[in-house]
Amino acid sequence: MRKKTPRVKPKNDAYWVEPEYKKHVIAWCRCYKRWKYRLMDLRNSLRGINYDKDRVQTSGDYDQTADVAVKCEELEKKIRLLEDTAHKVSPDMYFWIIKGVTDEYVTVQELIQQGMPCSRNTYVRMTDKFYYLLSREIEI
Repeated sequence: MRKKTPRVKPKNDAYWVEPEYKKHVIAWCRCYKRWKYRLMDLRNSLRGINYDKDRVQTSGDYDQTADVAVKCEELEKKIRLLEDTAHKVSPDMYFWIIKGVTDEYVTVQELIQQGMPCSRNTYVRMTDKFYYLLSREIEI
């Protein structure tokens, strides 16, 4: 029986990303839901406090409120980066790109059944572009 070889994109493809690096980018995207929940929890602990990384200053002593505000800003930055990259790829397909790249267990076929308005090939091309653009932005 012949052994199947995995399909690897050629290096001359416009949106080629090294396979090892692409794994890191995919893992980074999978944290999106965790970041959203963590941000919601942190915001609930800071009710009534307006936080912004530029305005939060610590006096040298440990300031838990400032620490939480900085963590919120960092999480928002990551979430914004992922969402903005999806918007750059396709504003119309933003929701479907986010859903596909952040959920480990959803397949392209399931997205199509849920009403995604494009073909499998188009979606795969968009996610390739998404991973390519995001790999240029994040620092792993």
